[in-house]
Amino acid sequence: MTASPYEWMSWNSRKQNKEEGVHRLYAEDGAVRLVDGSGSHEGRVEIFHNSEWGTVCDDSWGVNDANVVCRQLGYESALSAEISAYFGRGRDNQAIFLDDVDCDGDEEELSECESDGWGNNNCHHGEDAGVICRHDAEEGELRIVEGTKSSKGVLEIYNGTSWGNICFDGWTLNNSKVACRQLRYQEVDGAHRYTFGYIGSGPFYLWNVGCSGNEDELSDCANVVWGDYSHCSYEVGIACSYTEFESTTVQPTTTTMPTTISNGKQAITCNRL
Repeated sequence: MTASPYEWMSWNSRKQNKEEGVHRLYAEDGAVRLVDGSGSHEGRVEIFHNSEWGTVCDDSWGVNDANVVCRQLGYESALSAEISAYFGRGRDNQAIFLDDVDCDGDEEELSECESDGWGNNNCHHGEDAGVICRHDAEEGELRIVEGTKSSKGVLEIYNGTSWGNICFDGWTLNNSKVACRQLRYQEVDGAHRYTFGYIGSGPFYLWNVGCSGNEDELSDCANVVWGDYSHCSYEVGIACSYTEFESTTVQPTTTTMPTTISNGKQAITCNRL
């Protein structure tokens, strides 16, 4: 795991950090942290100012800004810059410290970038900015590629050495439930089919995966046997979506069974946790 450039100040800081479920609590003015992601490499961007953590508005938010955040946290660069509270909204009473951030991309810290100034914004927490930083993947990790946005596209899995596809043969609604949950989404509107237009790109590392729907990760499901299933022609596609909520607490809703289409690609619409 990438080391933080910031050190903990006290045991109480560590204790509060654990209780609040965030990656870093204490930091110097201008420090940044990522909150509510699946790991320390991603999440909602929060910046420390006047002894409190506040969010960053997504107006003008882009890859240069995300690169600065990731480098400030010790990562090489960003994979993506996320908008519209992709990783959930900040607290209702939480400050929005920066708006219209415009980094050249070479700054060492986000606070060095051009902006409207501390606390000046015309935003709400439905516009909180986020980032996903490049990091070393672990076996069984999932990602979405080749789609129109980060929540919709071809599902890939890391086998410990490289990224590859999952064969559509035997793919079920329960598999999609587990995949979306692992990707930090929560299914809400049932199963849908989604056409991506990518056929047989391979390599295919998994085939005939059999999830019950209750597993935490796809690699926990039955029939997960790593291999090279070169006979496969269709990769799994997935469509995950998220909706802004007044509260960060989301309750699951009832799902429906999928319908059948000819190209054999399945996805599930999900709701961001």
